[in-house]
Amino acid sequence: ELSLKNFRCFTQKKITFTAPVVLIEGANGSGKTTLLEAIHYFCYVRSFRTPTPRDLIMFNQDAFFISALFDTDQITIGSSGSKRHVKINQKPITSHKELRALCQIVTVTQEDMDIVKESPEARRNFIDHALMLYNPEAVDLIKAFKYLLDTRNAFLAQQSVYALNQEYLLWTQKLWTVAHALQQARIEFLDTLLRQSFDINALFFEEK
Repeated sequence: ELSLKNFRCFTQKKITFTAPVVLIEGANGSGKTTLLEAIHYFCYVRSFRTPTPRDLIMFNQDAFFISALFDTDQITIGSSGSKRHVKINQKPITSHKELRALCQIVTVTQEDMDIVKESPEARRNFIDHALMLYNPEAVDLIKAFKYLLDTRNAFLAQQSVYALNQEYLLWTQKLWTVAHALQQARIEFLDTLLRQSFDINALFFEEK
């Protein structure tokens, strides 16, 4: 069950989903994408359309509130100004991992054609996005990799070629270790997807 209050175009809206597959139809501007945006928000506490939470609040309102009921568990999120309150079963969360354990969302939009058309970085980001849902422990690995990469690059920018020293080698070794672990996690995840795709292919298309 999805409940929205002052979220985008909805003053008050409640929808109950009762089937495994649900299709949403409606006229342009009726709020179809907003419903998907709200569902996406429960998993990541951010929108796929805007980086600014204020954009999600209905015009002339000060805050929005959304709630989702999954069987017996309820996620509630309220946002006002720069403040945001996220709870599971009325208890404030301490980590976004708690949300992803309960609500796993993959949102595909037309911008995701970048996965095919753009650089390898776009494809890695997409893989990492799915990897975090498949393996919540990968979140810490990805964060560590980005931190070490940024720190090492900042160090390189501040030093001349002739000033590279033991500190540079230390950051490089740390980065290599974490990058190798992340690479293995990606490979294992892609292998899992490959096996699943073979199973689906065999189920629906036999040996064709």
